[in-house]
Order: sequence, then structure tokens, then C-alpha cells
Amino acid sequence: HVGFQLSYIGNHAYNQFTFDPINYTVPRDSCATSGTTDIAQCTAGKAIFRRPYQVFGTSGGGNGELYGYHGYSNTNELQAQVQHTFGSGLLLQTYFTWARTLTTSEQPLLGIGSGQTLIPAALTPGFNLTEPLTSGASLAQRVRAVYAPDPTLPTKTFSLNAHYELPFGQGKKYLGNAHGFTNALVSGFNISPFFLWHSGFYFSPYYTQFSSSTVGGGRAINLSPGKTGILPEGQRTRKRWFDASRWDPTATSGPSSGPYAGQTYTLGTGLEGDFRNNIPSNYMTGPGFNELDATVYKLTPLGKGTMLDIEAQGFNVYNHQNLALPNNKGIITRPLGGSLPRLIQLQAKFIF
Repeated sequence: HVGFQLSYIGNHAYNQFTFDPINYTVPRDSCATSGTTDIAQCTAGKAIFRRPYQVFGTSGGGNGELYGYHGYSNTNELQAQVQHTFGSGLLLQTYFTWARTLTTSEQPLLGIGSGQTLIPAALTPGFNLTEPLTSGASLAQRVRAVYAPDPTLPTKTFSLNAHYELPFGQGKKYLGNAHGFTNALVSGFNISPFFLWHSGFYFSPYYTQFSSSTVGGGRAINLSPGKTGILPEGQRTRKRWFDASRWDPTATSGPSSGPYAGQTYTLGTGLEGDFRNNIPSNYMTGPGFNELDATVYKLTPLGKGTMLDIEAQGFNVYNHQNLALPNNKGIITRPLGGSLPRLIQLQAKFIF
């Protein structure tokens, strides 16, 4: 009456789609050696003079001018399943999965730190405007820079299914001698609950493949030395999911400059804002998810080959609110998309 299964699944995917924005703005200190048509304009930060192909005046971080298939992913997954059938008509099934998926190609997910992945192109040391495809870091190095946990897949998942036929009616433990109308009234009751829990999705506050010109007044956000911003699980709340001290206002040239007073993030200079920040992709996890659904139904035979099925279906039975990812201030402002309050619906089916 007991079944146990343990499985390992490994997966490697390659030739995944990548966006390589080769016409993204380049570092200002490359202006003098890159053959730009107007060094003064480039040094001043005017975007069109900091791009290899100036005709694309609107090109930016959201534009993938060069598409490729250089991405890859790796998954290691452990699955455990236990099933037990009781003589009383009760069946229990449990599933547990531990999975770790690292990828260079994210898929969209509601929340911060997610969406399409752009591999760092122009913003690498040694990049030259006149040789946008061959200068700077190698393609392999740039793709590796965005290799991180998949934000759409939680690490741990647990589910429990159960089915129980209540022991009432003819041939059952209670009212086993019932016949006719009495048996039709008390027999055929079943309950099927389903419980699902999984750990939180991955995300990163302030993360970008290219330091945003809108963050910190055009300057890069960097992690302070030895800090991650991750709070212990017991300290994470809806109003403070991670340490949201954004930067050291006294910093002048990067994360190691100026007096350090425990802040999680530092604010770099305008020049450093041209380079990719040092915040890793998807290194934090958000709130987990849990929900209990259940169905109670009664099957009543009405005659040869016909049956009445009356059901009460309950979703989010204990009315738990699952939370979305926090914003860049560490505050969770909304429930998880698609998460509903308790819902009960009734239905009847005539089966023939």
C-alpha cells in the first residue's frame, strides 16, 4: 500500500536566444581613442556620439540590434514522491522537488529583476567604437556575466493530494445496511484536497546589465564591500523584505570610496555609470507561495447508466494572501498576480 519514487533529472540547453545591443552607449573614457566624430559631444555624454552606429539615434538598452543563439542553461532537479493507500478509502500522495536552474536567457515574470536578457555588449573595458563586434570582452565572457538563476522557477516545491470516500452507505462502515432512498441520501460523499507550496522566486533590486541613466541621477548603483542586502528569513517583512539603504552619499568614485557606515549600496560617479554595476542577477528570493484547494462532491446513482454529481469547490480555503516581489525600496505593495481570496463555487452535473 506504500509507493516511493526518487528521481534525478539533469538538463542542459544550448543555442538559446540572446539580445546583443551592439549600439548601446559606450564609456565616456573611450571617446578619445574610438574615432568618434565629435569627441567633445561624446565626452559630454550625448548618446548619439557614444554609439558605433550613430544613425540609430534611439537605440538603447531595450533594443537588441544583434540577435544570436549563444545562450545556455543548466538544470539539476531532485524529485521525491510518496503515495499511501489506506484500507479505509483514503489515498495520500506527496511530491517534493528541489531544482536549481541557471540560465543566460530569462523569461518575463511579473516583478523586478526579470524580463528579456541583454548580454553586456559595448559596456566592457577595452571596447572601441570603431570595432564594436571584436573589441572589449569576448562573447563568452559577456554571456557568462548574465548567467544566473531563472526567475520563473522556484528552488523548492511541495504538493499534497488526497482523496477520501466517506464511509457511509451500503457496504461501508457506517449505515452499511442502508437501502433505497436512505442509501442514496448518505452514500457517495467524497473529498479531494490539494495543497501547494513553493519557495520564492528569484530577483535582484537595482540590477541591470547596463547601469541605468535614470538610477541615482545617471550614476551606477553598486553593492558595498562585503554586503548583499539579504536579510535573515526571520527579519523579512512586507514593509522591509531586504536592506534597502541605497547608497553611501559620500561616495565619490565607486563602492569602496568614502566612509562606510553599513549601507548596502553605494552610488558611483557618472563615469562609472557607463559600466555594468556589480549587483548580480537574481541573487535574492521573494516571498513563497502556499494555497489549499479542495472539492467536496456527492455521486448519486439515479438509474441505469445515469448519475447526479453535486460538487462544492473551494479555492484558497484558508484565505491566505500570497505576496508579489518587493519594489526597489524593499516594500511589497501588492499581492501576487492571479492570487485570489477565498472562492467557493457550486455545480451540479447530470451524467448519462
